Order: sequence, then C-alpha cells, then structure tokens
Amino acid sequence: MTQLQLSREILFSRFLAGIIDLTLPLVLALIFTFSASWVLAFDLFEAHSLTLILAFSVTFFLFNSMFFLLSSGRTPGMYFTDLELRNADGTRQVTASLILLRVLFFAPAVLSVLGLVWAVFDPSRRCLHDHLSGTQVMPVND
Repeated sequence: MTQLQLSREILFSRFLAGIIDLTLPLVLALIFTFSASWVLAFDLFEAHSLTLILAFSVTFFLFNSMFFLLSSGRTPGMYFTDLELRNADGTRQVTASLILLRVLFFAPAVLSVLGLVWAVFDPSRRCLHDHLSGTQVMPVND
C-alpha cells in the first residue's frame, strides 16, 4: 500500500469539516427537541430533555455520516471544505464496511484527542480512526 504525503494545511480543512459535521446534528437535535417540548408541553431544560438532545445528536450524527459517506464519499463538512473520503491507498471506492468502521471509531478518536493529534505527526495526515478503518481524507482535486 502506498503512503500518500499530504501537507499539514489539510488539518485545518479537516478540523473545519469536523466542526460542521458535529454542529449540524446538534442543531437538528435542538430544533427537534425544542419542537417536541413545545408540542408536548415539557420543560426543555430538565435532565430528561438534555439527555434526549444528546441521544438525538448522536443518532443524527451517525445517520448523517453514514448516509452522506455512502452516497457521495463526502459529509456536509467535507463538501464545504472540498475534501473527500478515499481508501488508504488513495482510490475512491470506499466500501460500506470501512465507512461504518470509520464512523464508529470517530467518537472514541475525538474523545481521546490522541486520535486527532495523531494526524499532526502522521505523514499522510491520517487520524486514528482513519488508520483503524483503512481510509484517508484527501482534497477533491487530487
């Protein structure tokens, strides 16, 4: 397998894409929970409501990531930053099983922070969840 060398500048694009991809499900969950609290007349700021927001955010993130990566190889954040998901060797056809692994390993990699810092020292700028899933995020025009 060929290791592709990427500039550190891609880390900024990946960071921005990640923020967009994490913010979108949170906003959708807030809108959904706020609407439900208004229709069902429950307090939005009680512990149960906040748990509901968290559960919907995680669910929306998983479905959002799986749907967009399976359909186009790009999440909304990747569209905005002109990035795409590829196999570790740079080929564009990523299987559904690799996408599922990537999405499931994303949260532990982000929460540990080590999984993200890994990309700073990796010549191919792959995070821990990229290595574990056999994928790589690259600019679209490469």
